[in-house]
Amino acid sequence: VDWFINDKNALTIYTNQWRGKWDSNINTDLVQNNTVNRNLNDIASENDGFDYSLNYKLDFDKDDHNIVLDAFYSENLSEDVRGYTNTYPTTEFYNEDRDNKTGNTRINLDYTNQIVGAGKVEAGVQFRNENTDNWMNSTQVLVENGVGVNPNVDFDFERQFFSAYTNYKQKFNKFGAQVGLRLENVKDDGNWRYAPNNSGIIKKDYTDFFPSVFLTYDLTEKAQVSFNYSRRIDRPGMYQLTPVPQFTTALMTSRGNPDLNPEYTNSIELGYL
Repeated sequence: VDWFINDKNALTIYTNQWRGKWDSNINTDLVQNNTVNRNLNDIASENDGFDYSLNYKLDFDKDDHNIVLDAFYSENLSEDVRGYTNTYPTTEFYNEDRDNKTGNTRINLDYTNQIVGAGKVEAGVQFRNENTDNWMNSTQVLVENGVGVNPNVDFDFERQFFSAYTNYKQKFNKFGAQVGLRLENVKDDGNWRYAPNNSGIIKKDYTDFFPSVFLTYDLTEKAQVSFNYSRRIDRPGMYQLTPVPQFTTALMTSRGNPDLNPEYTNSIELGYL
């Protein structure tokens, strides 16, 4: 829904609701010494979720001079039941019940001002919150230290972002420049338990600066050289951190690593066009 309040004020409200359901059957034949061993996996899953967003824009009297407020919230709940009938490497039957609930909140406030006779200023602040409650209960029996245990897993995680940025862009005859700086503070708070005796916590609170520089110079009307620099970060997502297996077979298990750290990249580019 778009509401154009007047020539300078506009409000947009958006929502998306969904429900999904799927069933699957995975058959795996393993051949050893001309003997066929079959492992079966039946999965029944349901997924419910929704998004809500609100966008408000205020235009000032001058062109390309505005403030934008953008707010977003989403939630997703998935449940699935998995049944395993294995004949290799051992004969066994067990079930897994999985629940996963995630939430995402994001609020942006952005300001843009094209200064008459000068450059363009952009600035803004952002708050983000990501959280998940991820668990699995299994009837499978694993032997650890001579004792049979069920490999149940529970993972709770929350990540909060507080960030601010500013950019300035201007053209000086043949020379063009855009410089920017983003400041981010991130807090990670999580705990996990992997039955029977494995558990841990995730506690991080760190602040980073991310500068960027984009420079161009027009050698002629048809030739240009450029130099770009930016610092970036790639943080492990919640599914990369959770010890709850994403999939399990008799021979393979895929799960995250709660000890993963962010990856930083310094990108430098020199170009000729």
